[in-house]
Amino acid sequence: MIDKTRNSIAEHKEGQIFQQRGYHIVVTELDETFPRRFREKPHLYVELSTSAPREKFERLKLRAGGKFARGHHVCLHQNAPKYEVHTDRAKAKAELRRCKEILVREGHPVNNVKSTWADEFIVYVLDLDPAGKEKQMTNEDGTRKAGYVYVGRSANTLEVRVAQHRRQRTSRTGRDIGAKPTKNRSFTVREHYVVFTDKHSAELEEQVAANYEQKNFLVEAGDVTPRKLERKAAKIKTSR
Repeated sequence: MIDKTRNSIAEHKEGQIFQQRGYHIVVTELDETFPRRFREKPHLYVELSTSAPREKFERLKLRAGGKFARGHHVCLHQNAPKYEVHTDRAKAKAELRRCKEILVREGHPVNNVKSTWADEFIVYVLDLDPAGKEKQMTNEDGTRKAGYVYVGRSANTLEVRVAQHRRQRTSRTGRDIGAKPTKNRSFTVREHYVVFTDKHSAELEEQVAANYEQKNFLVEAGDVTPRKLERKAAKIKTSR
């Protein structure tokens, strides 16, 4: 009976300490033996810990933590994203994913998973020949649109993606990966952006398409074509 009471008290105290501390996100910089995308952006080690960052870093310096980074921790990263301390592990993991996304977007390699640092994605804009699009190129007030553009994104380099458009390549299953708006139509590259996560490329693609729409361009952007999104939103609104 006494042992059970002692165990219960110990568990209660442990629970109280845990509730006070919660989960912290620890971000350390690794030495230059780890690859970098940019020289000024160190490779980072990011993990959840029930210890405060400084306390956890001191243990990491003593060769604790994951094997791949053991003995390579240089310092705490001073520009780590701000985060909330959660006592719920699921919420803490979601916060960890958010922080990693921010760091990768900034150009940092993160941990030992290549997909978080080795990949690059492009968002690009093509100027299309408006031939055959006279009706769509005319605004309701009779004025002409500023241009006709295609906005897309890809995990390929710009050169590879442009070549796919020009050759109207198809996938192994026969799906057209050249994009219908560029089929049998001349075009030139207007601009492009390089980002480091698929999520960022998806967000940027929609943002760039919306920006061109606001600038009075006729925009083609697949599923995120502004006029398609507007029609979809209108349907959802009327169905409620």
